[in-house]
Amino acid sequence: MNTKRFAVLVVLSGMLMMLSACSLYTPLSQPSSSALQLKMDKQDYTLLGVGTGTACSNFFFGFPSGEQTYQQAVNQAVQSRNGDLLIQTSADLEQNYFPLPFFYFWSQSCVTVQGLVVKLNA
Repeated sequence: MNTKRFAVLVVLSGMLMMLSACSLYTPLSQPSSSALQLKMDKQDYTLLGVGTGTACSNFFFGFPSGEQTYQQAVNQAVQSRNGDLLIQTSADLEQNYFPLPFFYFWSQSCVTVQGLVVKLNA
């Protein structure tokens, strides 16, 4: 009798694990420096502050549903401060899987870009 209960418990635990989602977080880069600050006079640009942008792509059974790119995340970060350029950037990647990373029906990959937004002076 105890063996049957244990087997049922193992099966139910496995089913619960299959219904849970999994997330993986990966820093893609560390903050970088920029040649812009070295080659331009400080009168030529204005630092507007930190901007952040995110772009995500969804996949169903491994096939993409809509396409978001790294460049779209950069553009969103620049637009968040109404600037022209993004310098000293860093990027992070977050991947979500359902139900498991090695056997999934749905997954999502999101890249988040952060950096200093620059406005060029005319």
